[in-house]
Amino acid sequence: MDGAGQSNQWNRARWQGLFLQAGTLSRHRRATTATRSMGTPPLQDAAAMCQRQPPRGFTLVELMCVLVLAAVLAGVALPSFGGLVGNTRSTTARLTLAGAFNTARISAVSQGRHVVLCPSANQQVCDDGEQWQHGWVAFVDADHDRELGAGDTVLTLQQALPAGTAVVGSSARSRINYQPDGSAGGSNATLTICDRSGGAASARTLVISASGRVRYGTASPAHIAQCLAVAG
Repeated sequence: MDGAGQSNQWNRARWQGLFLQAGTLSRHRRATTATRSMGTPPLQDAAAMCQRQPPRGFTLVELMCVLVLAAVLAGVALPSFGGLVGNTRSTTARLTLAGAFNTARISAVSQGRHVVLCPSANQQVCDDGEQWQHGWVAFVDADHDRELGAGDTVLTLQQALPAGTAVVGSSARSRINYQPDGSAGGSNATLTICDRSGGAASARTLVISASGRVRYGTASPAHIAQCLAVAG
């Protein structure tokens, strides 16, 4: 091959090398640009962005609106909640008292003994009043005197009910005396249960018949008023 041919080949190889270098450099620049565009901005830019966005808080008007709304909701919800609490307390007291009467009756029949259930504030002696919310006691009346004495066996005790809950019976029958046959003798005994926070709607009634059975009844307006007066 003569000198001219060799020169042409050398020129072509040179130009091809230049084109390859140019293409490689172009791809490298594009990759670098894409990486920068997708990466995290410099710390200086982030600090500047934070400074341009001051922190937001609640304005005085917004806080006042929230307080007014909370007061309205509380005014609506609290009376309903108080009524719910009162109804629950009255229902619980009636269930507890009914359980005590049933236990006393069953004990009288099963043991063939006289069993007395009476109101008692200290669970040591029977009270003569008509109020049962201070507690009560059931005992086997060994000497049939309807009083809790040294020779009597205590069956159940109940401490005072929550403040504001009242149980009012009849002063004529402050003691329920169960006979060995399960009867209670005399006329029906009615106990009215109520709670101060629940008002008249919380009134419940428990009736002990002469046969000794316990049932629920409807309280009369007079009994409800008397019970609420005791509840305070």
